[in-house]
Amino acid sequence: MKNILKSFILFLFFSLILILSNAQIVKDVLFLGNSYTYYNDLPEIISSLATASGNTFNYDENTIGSYKLEDHATNAESVEKIYLQKWDYVVLQEQSTRPVNDFDAFDNGVRLLNNEIRANQPQTNTTLLYMTWGRQNSEKYPYDEMQAGLTFAYDSLARKYGTEVSPVGVAWKKVRDDGDPINLYNADGTHPSYAGSYLAACVFYATIFHESPVGLSFTGNVSSAMAEYLQKCAFESYQKYINKGLIVTSSVDILNNALTQVFVYPNPVNSTNQKLHLSSGSPLHFIALYNSQGVRLFQRNIKGNSEALNISYLKGGIYFLKTEANNKTITRKIIVHN
Repeated sequence: MKNILKSFILFLFFSLILILSNAQIVKDVLFLGNSYTYYNDLPEIISSLATASGNTFNYDENTIGSYKLEDHATNAESVEKIYLQKWDYVVLQEQSTRPVNDFDAFDNGVRLLNNEIRANQPQTNTTLLYMTWGRQNSEKYPYDEMQAGLTFAYDSLARKYGTEVSPVGVAWKKVRDDGDPINLYNADGTHPSYAGSYLAACVFYATIFHESPVGLSFTGNVSSAMAEYLQKCAFESYQKYINKGLIVTSSVDILNNALTQVFVYPNPVNSTNQKLHLSSGSPLHFIALYNSQGVRLFQRNIKGNSEALNISYLKGGIYFLKTEANNKTITRKIIVHN
């Protein structure tokens, strides 16, 4: 009788986990910026990534060529859109050189718009700063120098106003430091190529949904191999900004939740040619794998913030991965294909 009751409880537990893991996340986001946002339709790429993960990304935008944040602060349509509804995020993207050329004007634009955003939603700070990237090959704006200036400017204002940062420029630098395996720039050396916009979208996906983009099936006009590389660069930058306290900084509880999150990728995973990777904002202590009937297949102690698992022996189906991070036990559903 005890064994039957135990099996029934395990069945209920894993059924609940299955239901919760299939729950759709819906995010509503407003973009205020210029051509760095509307080139290649960045918001739509984010939407496609969200759809590939089973989530929903609703967005609106007011993006005008060469516009500065101070321009948006006095633009009736931009201000009206801020008050149109309760947004999960309002993304602010400054003119590309202003943060390094005129920091005070950049500061003023963020201040004015952040005031409007907070007036619409006084209980939460939904402002999200879109950190852009340095010029490709410019004598006036050498890439490394400009990127360092942009990173400093966006990080500084995020700390000053208690906002968050989507660190696209940091992911961009990682690709460039890797030797530019793919060209992120349009022919003009400043606007993004499709690959550049795809990288930006992956950073935004992680920042907005707090999920890894690695392994998502939507690759757009980028090859599968290069898409996976860009997804990983984006996710690493996202994790870096959690650790810096510049993503989900408005609440200690939210930050602790971010540290507790465990990311599993790729998921779904192909057992014939892929390993399953785990990473977390805090150290992992153990890992256990269960099948869909609740039978434990293995358990072992681990150290560090990441782990790679050989799953070549698993048959196709649904499994549950159990681990511990930040003193909390976490379970994730895993889909395995053969």
